[in-house]
Amino acid sequence: RSMDLRSHVDNRAPFADAPRPLPWAHLEEPMTSTAAFPDPRYGYTAGPHRPLPGDAPDTETVVHDLPVRGQVPPELDGVFARNSANPRHTPPGRYHWFDGDGLIHAIHLQGGKASYRSRFTETRGLAAERDAGRSVWPGILEPPDLSLPGGPLKDTANTDLTYWNGELLATWWLSGQPMAVDPRTLATRGPETFGGQLQRSVTAHPKVCPRTGDLVFFGYQAVGDAGMWAGAASTDGRLHVTRVDARPLRIPHDVALTERYTVLLDLPLGWDPAALRRGKRRIAFDRSQPSRFGFMPRWGTEVRWLEHDPCYVYHTIHCYEDGDEVVLVACRIADPIPDVPTTSRVVARLDLIELVPHLYRWRFNLATGAVRGEQLDDLETEFPRANDRFWTHPARYSYNPRIAPQSALTFDGVVKYDLQTGDRTVCSLPEGWTSGEVVYAPKHTGEADTLVEDEGWVLAGVSHAESGRSELWIFDAQQLDAEPVAQVALPRWVPQGFHAEWADLRA
Repeated sequence: RSMDLRSHVDNRAPFADAPRPLPWAHLEEPMTSTAAFPDPRYGYTAGPHRPLPGDAPDTETVVHDLPVRGQVPPELDGVFARNSANPRHTPPGRYHWFDGDGLIHAIHLQGGKASYRSRFTETRGLAAERDAGRSVWPGILEPPDLSLPGGPLKDTANTDLTYWNGELLATWWLSGQPMAVDPRTLATRGPETFGGQLQRSVTAHPKVCPRTGDLVFFGYQAVGDAGMWAGAASTDGRLHVTRVDARPLRIPHDVALTERYTVLLDLPLGWDPAALRRGKRRIAFDRSQPSRFGFMPRWGTEVRWLEHDPCYVYHTIHCYEDGDEVVLVACRIADPIPDVPTTSRVVARLDLIELVPHLYRWRFNLATGAVRGEQLDDLETEFPRANDRFWTHPARYSYNPRIAPQSALTFDGVVKYDLQTGDRTVCSLPEGWTSGEVVYAPKHTGEADTLVEDEGWVLAGVSHAESGRSELWIFDAQQLDAEPVAQVALPRWVPQGFHAEWADLRA
């Protein structure tokens, strides 16, 4: 039976003095990009998504001692970092939000003070285009050019950030070369090959096991030597990668883990084979095919596949073992490409995909093969995050940005879900402000068994498109409906990005 999620706080008054001007003269006018964008799609070059000019001298910059309203908690010692797609050069054709080069924005918090830094991730593609002085690779909306070095699409490492073994790993949604980045300086250390052992690509959203420190990941290739592989890396240098039986041309996006299993998602959304034969790229959803969920021992090779209704999942939240069952919580899209597009209301879209995700829970019985699924809420939320120390545990809380009623994906609030009681707390942002993915920063370090799960802070990078201002807001995770404990004014406009990470530097 679906949980009855009740809203404790659905709206709160905007801060009395927000928005306010920042003290830097160069931000008196909103920063806009000088790059030309032919045929922008769904506003992904405007409003909250307006990119920075890739060739501007301050696109990569450092500013210390940022102004703060309130007080940055002194226990916070780490880096809030957000990955984003930001073209370094003018795109050569139609531009898709996913095309831009990886530009990381980071706020370092220590001793109650804050500093800001931004830097491009030095991928091979970025280096090649810098040498050429122009864009070389067309985007995913253009016909594929198989003659380009490394393939028809540029591996930008622009999607996700994972803090592991003292470094940030920048990864790409289409499965590419993970790039190691210094969390303090954002300097690119180089490709992460795990001591030269990695021979396959890795896609976005690897997970870190809080008990062992293992990095659990997967990768795939949709054409050519098509297939999926899964692996794990230990902090002491051990690497394990095995090929798994997945359907070709699919575009999986996330992975989950339990104490014993890597959980793979083989879902019926991917490249349309008929379009590929015509030399075009087109996303298709095959609702005649089931969703498949694979359960593989972390360091093993055999995968047990269980099936459920067709759907698509961009992001998982929690996964754990409960007796014979594995419980998975994620944001699920029941029909990402409906036969009849929605016209009765405004929905967020990515090209053909309608982004209408809802909180959802599956229970997979590995003894009987039975699968049960239930939608937990009717709010549309995405980019969910939680206390990462509670991966593999029966975690209680999830922090989900709420999708704004706009055609270009952005978020106008944050929802804290209590997965045990079915309650929710909704923090609505003031008018005109939008958020990216939030992160959870714990107050204390240690094992999950010794911690209070929500004793910490929720950090949100927010922007006000009309004024061109951006800030970092820090909320008490136990009082998400209260005003932020601190609001850090950033020295420049920060566009809507993809995924964020908290690099806790206390350990």
